[in-house]
Amino acid sequence: MTQGDHVMQRETVREGVTMALYLSLSLLAVLLAVPTTTEENPLGLVSLSAWGCWGHI
Repeated sequence: MTQGDHVMQRETVREGVTMALYLSLSLLAVLLAVPTTTEENPLGLVSLSAWGCWGHI
C-alpha cells in the first residue's frame, strides 16, 4: 500500500466511526424524547426511532 492508500483508508474508517456515533446519539435522543408514562407500544417506538434516524441520513 502506498502512503495515499493509508490516508484514504484512515479517512474512510474515521468517517464510518463518525457516522456511527452520530446515528447512535440520534437514536438515544429519540428514545429519551419518547414519553415513558404511556402504555408501551413497540411499534410506536420502532416507528419513532426510524423516523428520527431517517431525518439524519
